[in-house]
Amino acid sequence: MEEQPKISVITPVHNEGEHLSLCLDSLLNNLEKQVEIIVVDDGSTDNSLSIAQRYAEANPCIRVIRQEQSGVCAARNNGLSHAVGEFVTFVDGDAYVDEHLLDHYLMLQKQGNYDMVACGIADVPQKDRARQMELDQESMLYNLFDDPYYRDNTYVWNKLYRTSIIKRTNVQFESQYGYNADRMFNFQYMRHAAKALFNNQGYYHCVVRKDNIVKRDLKQKEFGALAGFERMLYYSRKYSSRLQKAISKYYCMYAISIYRCDESMHQSMLDLVKQHYERLEGWPKMKCKLFLSLPSMISKII
Repeated sequence: MEEQPKISVITPVHNEGEHLSLCLDSLLNNLEKQVEIIVVDDGSTDNSLSIAQRYAEANPCIRVIRQEQSGVCAARNNGLSHAVGEFVTFVDGDAYVDEHLLDHYLMLQKQGNYDMVACGIADVPQKDRARQMELDQESMLYNLFDDPYYRDNTYVWNKLYRTSIIKRTNVQFESQYGYNADRMFNFQYMRHAAKALFNNQGYYHCVVRKDNIVKRDLKQKEFGALAGFERMLYYSRKYSSRLQKAISKYYCMYAISIYRCDESMHQSMLDLVKQHYERLEGWPKMKCKLFLSLPSMISKII
């Protein structure tokens, strides 16, 4: 491409043949044309790769990268290493976007030279679709854990990031944090971002299916998510106790929820909470202490 794209769209793909054309067509239909689309095929065994290659042959803005099956985190990191746009966003291969999404991102970003812009997810009900707010660094971080208006905060698929911040600070997706990999990426990015704009308009559409690139190894992902909360709690020490208490609350709720839902994980969960609960803040610390003493009772009443 002769001109540097404004936005690099990274699309991780694993066996998305049924939905990939819808995804790529929606991106190509966007009003913003200064775009590169990086499709990272994560060892697909269906026709996903051939579909992506066919689109790339017809559209010079699309690049296809093939890797051995390594998971969504590795696929996104691979895409990031090739991104040259001023900004970057992520669109999964089994999703599609409104034709105004990329133009909307750039329009909002220019309003305040924001380091991050977020939109809503069309399929997730919002308390107030017209709501918009500007956040400073600590407010961004806090809203990852406690925000009544934006239910889409933890995901990466509905956000625009400044590429220079990602590359300068080497923010990466880390698969060991399981279901918290997106939240951890956002947490690490936000620690280096000055301000963000969150807008609830729903421009991103999810396609729900049984087996995709992010839905594997459930037990490992759940334990990884708890480790992620503990790690974010460590990084939050430089901020107010409000943030630390919000993270502690999520850790406690998540641990008890896993214990309640999966009997095979009872002892492993108690052992993990035993390692971490002293680092929690406020009433969640007391709740976890009670949970360790009376796990069956506490898990039923909370």
